[in-house]
Amino acid sequence: VPIRDLTQEQSKVLKVATRALEAEALGCAMALEAAHGRIHLAEICCTSDSKLAQRVVNLGGRAKRYSHWNGFDLSNKAGFHALRTELTADRPLLCCWSRPCGPDSQMQNANQRTPEQRAALAVKRHRAHRIQKNVRDLVLWMLKAFPECEHGAEQPTGCGSLHGQGELVPLKEQLCTTNCNGCAFGMTGPDG
Repeated sequence: VPIRDLTQEQSKVLKVATRALEAEALGCAMALEAAHGRIHLAEICCTSDSKLAQRVVNLGGRAKRYSHWNGFDLSNKAGFHALRTELTADRPLLCCWSRPCGPDSQMQNANQRTPEQRAALAVKRHRAHRIQKNVRDLVLWMLKAFPECEHGAEQPTGCGSLHGQGELVPLKEQLCTTNCNGCAFGMTGPDG
């Protein structure tokens, strides 16, 4: 039966069963990997209170956050090397890359009327592209060093970093991207 032909009650039962199956599979994976000292999630370029890492921890998993606020500033080589060292030690199963996309987004580029606004955007864009280059280099390194690690990237639909001449175009085939219409910063689903 195609999903679109399910009744509302059937759809509800299917969703509950899917969530139970996901939780069971996640529990098995977590138990297996915890025995080998690996972390389940490395969330990179995130906020200190990111909901994704917290959700993994709430489900009994091990997650770490890496960003400029805790010594992993990917706008410079020191942050790049610090993160590479940490990822080597932690050997995550999944990396979620939440690199800055604002300077490449349609909204940031829509209202550049004055020379000052254009200059400020150029500075933001330069920093964001340095971070994106370091993300690209880290993902390419990890694909070789830890091929079993999955990689995901958040990507607003209108952001150019994975399109055209963007810094992350070489990773387009390797990354599992999540597209959203507009910025979804801080948003969660109905169940947290």
